[in-house]
Amino acid sequence: MFAPRRNTAFQWIRVHTESAGGGKHEPFSGGGNLSLPLDADINLTQFDTGLPIAQTHLSLAQAIHIVGIPNDPSMSPEDELISLLQNAAEVEHGLMLQYLYASYSATNQQIAGQLRQIAIEEMGHFISVQNLLTACGKPPYLGHSDWDSKQNLFQPYPFRLEPLSVEVLAKFTIGEMPDRATVPKSILPDLPEIEAQADLAAGGSVEAHRVGLLYMKIYWLLRDNDLPLPNPADEPWKGFPVAELATTPELAGRHVHIGFVTDASALNAQPEHWKGTFTTVIVKVITGPSAARDGIAEISAQGEGFEGTTDDHFERFVDAWRAAKSAGTIANPIALNPYYGAQKPEGGGDRIDTDIGILCAKLGDQLYELALLCIAASLLLSSDAAPVARPNAAQAAIFAMRQGLGEVARVLRTLPVSEPNPTGKLCGLPFSTAPIDVAPTIGAVLDRADAVVADLHSLADQIGQSSEEISVMIMAQGVTSVLDDDIMPRLQLLRS
Repeated sequence: MFAPRRNTAFQWIRVHTESAGGGKHEPFSGGGNLSLPLDADINLTQFDTGLPIAQTHLSLAQAIHIVGIPNDPSMSPEDELISLLQNAAEVEHGLMLQYLYASYSATNQQIAGQLRQIAIEEMGHFISVQNLLTACGKPPYLGHSDWDSKQNLFQPYPFRLEPLSVEVLAKFTIGEMPDRATVPKSILPDLPEIEAQADLAAGGSVEAHRVGLLYMKIYWLLRDNDLPLPNPADEPWKGFPVAELATTPELAGRHVHIGFVTDASALNAQPEHWKGTFTTVIVKVITGPSAARDGIAEISAQGEGFEGTTDDHFERFVDAWRAAKSAGTIANPIALNPYYGAQKPEGGGDRIDTDIGILCAKLGDQLYELALLCIAASLLLSSDAAPVARPNAAQAAIFAMRQGLGEVARVLRTLPVSEPNPTGKLCGLPFSTAPIDVAPTIGAVLDRADAVVADLHSLADQIGQSSEEISVMIMAQGVTSVLDDDIMPRLQLLRS
């Protein structure tokens, strides 16, 4: 949503760095480049990286030397930037959903709160990427795909909606790991155990560097030229290897043209509309190329990049992992990749088979679509829209997520996936809304939102009539109330 992401023929262009170590990287040879897509079963642990097996989670210098920088010479720098931003949006969207799903399963409220806050920060990254797409003259891109390795080249691990566990927290931790050289000394003793658990949970090496390399290429495309700044400390991405990329023939001079990234401040989602009381949420307004570079540097430092900051996701996930190790049971046994009907996820999943479970899962899917439509509406408003319009669209999205999705998730985790239920598994949010066939205009988005709200009312009525569980009936009534009192009045204001 809205346009499908363009399939690209990215190559990984390896960049020589002295600090990466000697040349023991022959399996990645072939003119110095490795063409993708990789086979889904391939990961770096199968190659001779010249590093101990426990160090295949790479530093920046190692990653650009062993893996390289993504590049598609068949595209202009401008088209490549759009494609990479859409890939970044998919990654941020996918991380947000996985963190939320795990948080909904949690019985330990401290860990659940940490996960929710990080998920909200991923939403900030996601919206910042949408703002940058707008600044490049493109509509928002709200897909998340299934992170299939043959379609999305930058996922750190396979997409899985799964309940919280120590191992899942380890996977999330390594997925957000910065450059090893920046990992605090207090964490280093735990790192081998976290890495081993992460790779076990992911079914292969967790490759955090892939997202960092994606953001590195976006940042490079956004630079004005190949020249280092007179004062390297002024470079927004600290330690960015400007000289190394500039001396790599395939990357030299590859930047978007001046004027491609415009001042989109009158169209962008605004921080005050999305951050609430969370001071660590990054929603970057794009006023031009400089603000775009600043935003990419900030996002990559907070998570999925190489730099690391004092409020980065990695360190907070380490704290959650340590708490989980000593907390005993930390989650309800909710479904793995839940689904209903015949649409079984490609990686397998737990089917919801009860009538009430299916109705509630459908209600959750429709609320998820409504939240995406509200986000789209906030980004598609014209620059001369009423001052109250953009904050109202943002507030409608937040109501759909918190008072809608959150409440449905709490009920789903009390419902068995089947009757009888020998596995003891409980339902979860499928997040399986189909691709939305709607034009990227504010009118088309609002028309679709009206149709979704009508479906939500119908589903809530069916749930109220089908269940005798007080908690389920209260949830259905609550969804109806939030639609009528909080979401639809705000969306109607966008038509005026």
